Amino acid sequence: MQTALAWLMLFSLAGGYREATPGYRYQFPRDHFDHPEFKTEWWYYTGNVRGTDGRHYGFELVFFRQGQHRGAETNPSLWRVDDLYLAHLALTDIDGRKFRYFERLNRAGPGIAGVSFENGRVWNGNWQAKWDKRTGAQTISAVDDGIRFTLNLAPRTAPVIHGENGVSEKAEGAGHASYYVSFPLLAVEGTLNGSAVTGTAWMDHEWFSNLLDDSTQGWDWFSAQFDNHTELMLFGLRGKNPYASGTYIDASGRAQHLKSSDFAMQPMDYWTSPKTGARYPVRWRVTVPSLKISVECAAAIPDQELVSKDKYTPTYWEGAVRYSGSASGAGYLELTGYADGPHTGTSTKPEGNSSPKMRPNAVSSSSSPSNNANKRSACAAACSLARMASRVGGGRSRVGSPVLRPMAARASAAFGALSSASAQRVAVAGGTTRLMGP
Repeated sequence: MQTALAWLMLFSLAGGYREATPGYRYQFPRDHFDHPEFKTEWWYYTGNVRGTDGRHYGFELVFFRQGQHRGAETNPSLWRVDDLYLAHLALTDIDGRKFRYFERLNRAGPGIAGVSFENGRVWNGNWQAKWDKRTGAQTISAVDDGIRFTLNLAPRTAPVIHGENGVSEKAEGAGHASYYVSFPLLAVEGTLNGSAVTGTAWMDHEWFSNLLDDSTQGWDWFSAQFDNHTELMLFGLRGKNPYASGTYIDASGRAQHLKSSDFAMQPMDYWTSPKTGARYPVRWRVTVPSLKISVECAAAIPDQELVSKDKYTPTYWEGAVRYSGSASGAGYLELTGYADGPHTGTSTKPEGNSSPKMRPNAVSSSSSPSNNANKRSACAAACSLARMASRVGGGRSRVGSPVLRPMAARASAAFGALSSASAQRVAVAGGTTRLMGP
């Protein structure tokens, strides 16, 4: 059913890579860059901006690294495939009610794609994120048909480490987790298609080797930047063994871990894609009773679906949303696993209710394929990607699609000078901890 998720699980189970386990000692700024000892990694930028003409836009720029080979290497060629580098770019013209998206897949080659701590850079062709390692400021830029932007992102919070004990669990059992760090509030200034824009962005960075269990069918991920200077991230994984978690960042930058029993996510309205027939929940009720949060999350426009161009890679919905209720604000919503089955949305309820903490509404276990079928689909996807990788050579290649993910001191001074001589402070879910310097 969910070929992309099966593909992710197949790759994640490959040997020779580390698992995400408790006790990791974060080192910044080094940990903002690549971790080749882990199988999969992504840098995920989403944001909402406004032009000087008053028009509103949402944007997404995502970089993925998928490990293919580690260990002794006898092939000296620059074109060998140690990693695959995938990327997605999308722009929502909210007032014009238009949505554009692009994808690309590359190998590293002679500088075509990659991640460089030394140069403070993550890139795929002419899409890139450039870092100031001292301040944490980032500049993202991308050019494609109808999209051209350069956006300067300034941290307004310290980076947040999600989860507990340094790991963000995604399922029961050792290793079903990621190391998950976010900049939940970045001030944005720059240009979009030749016009000046300002706004806010959210940046996620995750790395792992064995994230999901075999029954996972998809997930729902929410980010919210509220007008009262607080932020919220929630996710719910759907399947036989559902799982949910989240993080709340208060106005002082303190991060609080949220368990599935702490919040509820209830779908309220749906949009059916005319391209795929998929039915996506695009309006939700989100509540966190202990924090007195009760908000409605609604898509800025319904059609923000990224449709796969081949049968091996995922079709999913990700786009700009607006929040209203006990707090107002903006954010992003990601919905995966709806294009290939009858999913109607994750429902989570606090403990104390006789219902499961989280369950897919109207999906029985018989509606999902067997594990063997998933593995067969994954093998087909892996073979296809291997063939594509052997052909990839240019910076504008648009074959393939990334694995999806699931899945904070105010002012930039809170981030601190990230010098190699000093220990760093970051917000973790539950408090602020001191971490090693690089």
